[in-house]
Amino acid sequence: GLIEFSGALVGFSFALANNQLVVLSGLIMGVAASLSMTSSAYLQARNKDDGENPKKESRKAAFYTGTAYFIVVLILIAPFLFIKDVFLALGIMGIAVVLIIVAISHYTSTLFKRSFGKQFREMFLLTVGVAVVAFLIGSVLRRFINGGI
Repeated sequence: GLIEFSGALVGFSFALANNQLVVLSGLIMGVAASLSMTSSAYLQARNKDDGENPKKESRKAAFYTGTAYFIVVLILIAPFLFIKDVFLALGIMGIAVVLIIVAISHYTSTLFKRSFGKQFREMFLLTVGVAVVAFLIGSVLRRFINGGI
């Protein structure tokens, strides 16, 4: 979700070049994605059926997943709320993304006894790759919008 959402914000930033529109688009997408992740976590936990109370565990998984995703959404759109320059806000969002990747990489490398460096590199490169594609799409769409399709 982090990779998708940060990539979308990059694309919105370059296509729209307007903080209010980036926040609006990001919030709509973020709420929808949070609800989608909540639903997916619920269904996955419900179908696992290896606990004592699968319904309670499913709700708990859904709550934690949806809440965590929505917190990430708020962290990533926050710079666009408080900084007028959309590209400076984008840079600060990028720093937040890297910090979140560090935290997630630390957690997963500890939990699954994997290399932190490998976990971080993998997630970072995927995030940058998606952001580059979103940047290109946003830039092309902005040219078409400014050119008057």
